[in-house]
Amino acid sequence: MGEESKGEWIEVLKVSVEPNECPLEAALRLRVEFEALRPVRGYWGISFLVDTIDKRHVVELGRTQTEDFRGRSSFEFHVEKIDVDGIEPSDLANCGLLIASLEEEKGGALAKVNMVVEVTEGPRGLSRTIYAPI
Repeated sequence: MGEESKGEWIEVLKVSVEPNECPLEAALRLRVEFEALRPVRGYWGISFLVDTIDKRHVVELGRTQTEDFRGRSSFEFHVEKIDVDGIEPSDLANCGLLIASLEEEKGGALAKVNMVVEVTEGPRGLSRTIYAPI
């Protein structure tokens, strides 16, 4: 289904990521539709994970507003730039993860939606392709 959870909290219905096949640092728009299987008050935290043999880089991109999720729900997230300053291009030219994590208002991750990010180096620099889990 695309989520890893502590208990059954959500069922992911649809994931949309835009733009795709674009420069790595370009703006990002993410929309996730899901079924909240239990009522929860929380927010979605969005991060980009680059994991190499020697290092793990986690770029926190932001979070949504805190709200009550019940039944069929969705969230949208937008950031103008994925800021990877300070990370070596050789570390970035790899596969990473775009992670949307449902966080309970009182603390603690309830569910995660992991999207594989393929980063390749080309004549115009690093570009990304993000694969939706469903």
